[in-house]
Amino acid sequence: MAESTKNMTVGAGNASASVTATVTDRMPGVPCPTSPGYEYTGMRYVPVFADPPEWSSANSYEPLEIVIHEGNSYTSKTFVPVGIDISNEDFWALTGNYNAQVEQYRQEVKALQNNLNNNYSRVFATHQDMIASDKLIDGTTVKTMGYYAAGDSGGTVYSVTATQPSVPFEKIGDLYVHIADPTVVTPEMFGAKGDGATGDTVPILAAIEYPGSRYIVFGNKTYAAEDEIAVYEQRHKVIMFNGATIKGIKGSKMGGGALFVIYGKRGGVDSVDSIDPLTMTTDITVIGGIFDPGDPTGDTNCLGAGGGASNVRFINTICINSHRKAYAPQSIYDNVSIENACFINCRSGLEAGMGRNFTAKNITIITDGSTNNATSSDKAPIFGVNVANVSNVLIENVTVKGYETSLTSSTSSSENVVLTNCNFDGGKVSIANSGTKMDKCVLTATSLTLYLFIEKEHVLSNCIINASGGITINSDDGGLVRFLDCVITTGLNASNNVTTVANTMFSGCTVHCASGVFIRPTLADRIITVENCKVDGCTDFIRATINDENGGISCFGNHVVNTGYAYALYSGQSSVNVSSFGNFFASASYYAADGKEPAMYVDSANGVLKSKVA
Repeated sequence: MAESTKNMTVGAGNASASVTATVTDRMPGVPCPTSPGYEYTGMRYVPVFADPPEWSSANSYEPLEIVIHEGNSYTSKTFVPVGIDISNEDFWALTGNYNAQVEQYRQEVKALQNNLNNNYSRVFATHQDMIASDKLIDGTTVKTMGYYAAGDSGGTVYSVTATQPSVPFEKIGDLYVHIADPTVVTPEMFGAKGDGATGDTVPILAAIEYPGSRYIVFGNKTYAAEDEIAVYEQRHKVIMFNGATIKGIKGSKMGGGALFVIYGKRGGVDSVDSIDPLTMTTDITVIGGIFDPGDPTGDTNCLGAGGGASNVRFINTICINSHRKAYAPQSIYDNVSIENACFINCRSGLEAGMGRNFTAKNITIITDGSTNNATSSDKAPIFGVNVANVSNVLIENVTVKGYETSLTSSTSSSENVVLTNCNFDGGKVSIANSGTKMDKCVLTATSLTLYLFIEKEHVLSNCIINASGGITINSDDGGLVRFLDCVITTGLNASNNVTTVANTMFSGCTVHCASGVFIRPTLADRIITVENCKVDGCTDFIRATINDENGGISCFGNHVVNTGYAYALYSGQSSVNVSSFGNFFASASYYAADGKEPAMYVDSANGVLKSKVA
């Protein structure tokens, strides 16, 4: 198979971006042409849902299409011809076995629909026909085949009573009619049209908030929203969008909020400890859906949860073209998760804040550098992921590309933040909180800034870090930053590759410096430890610029090459404590640039440095 580097144009919905990648020719005997090269146009960066989403062997599929089969989701690895079975691993990858729960919901909905009362006194074509009828009888049930027209998903079974029921009803003459079994409802039962033009906010909320409704089932159509779809004080519900699009109407009044948001209660709560699952929104699952705020009068988020909401889960959602954020917390919450999502061309991506217990898994956040239809004068993308004022955060398998700041985390109240298997591509990375653990992540950033609050710790392990502008470590007082088994490339635009005022450790790392000082401690009473690392390319290995009687530098088991000074770090200081043994320095001198010796220093002999008291 031949390989060559090509320009590829990729797109998803209204998003597109040009990237350079290595193309492997998978047609033996036909080499990749060198000119003009392949140009791919289509869904090549972000997977998209097939239309229809249900898999069929009678259909062919393009690469990176998502299909649903028996409750699981699969993604095509390559072009899939007609007749290929879903079990063929050469063509399909199982990417959503979490859908076992979704399938359970579907089966329950199907069973409930099949078990509806079939003993109707009358059947009407439309809801209006029922309202106009004078043939209703107390104690019977009637059925409608649709709301506006038969087959429009608005049909259901109604109970007819002479006494006023405790649930929402319509009065027809002296009788009352209400939905007989509201376990499964659709927005169409309450008047939604799903035509992409008529405002459906009111009927959508009526379906979700109807007493006794458990499953709210949308059709595969576009529902227009003239206002924020704000859900309050609901419990134990599954909202199944089934490929539906929720889109804001141009000029709508939802600015400043979110297109679709789950609130705990009206007025919100003062703190996480004030959340009461018995009276506020809890146990809400949102499945599927494409959310596009459109062009409202103000900047609007796509999704959100807060105001005392708890145990809220978003699965398989797509957010596009938000003028603000794809997902943003709407004040205080407890236990919210977002799984298997795509955020495309939103000004900012994912924000976790103002609550506790937040999980984000399997999310792609990408922008082409602008926000479609944005009304704000400043359209530039801001951040991919932001963690602020939240405790207990897990961010796993999240990819960010195209933002000014790929990852940011701020405030001392943000603690116990864990990121694993993430890729932050481009822009700045800034972490300032009370404890972050980052494992197996890739950071390609213009700069990496780590800020520590008092006696806290950041740990970066098994990460690949490319910080062209260097790494800056700041601290209130004390604390520790540890780099464990990382591959670090820095200094493309920096004279000091790592500048630190905190206790700092590099262990088992491989470090490539284009130039400059590898580590520059700039504050007294700090301990710098470098152990079992491989370092190359720096002019100075470590350079201190302060007297430090209480702190110190500990280096052992390192292999340093292509550097000018091993410990050209003292710069004339007379009180620097150094402990060094078992290191190898190639072509390096131990002394400071001005020739002054520290209180303890290293002596170079045959490339091996040994500690020695002056």
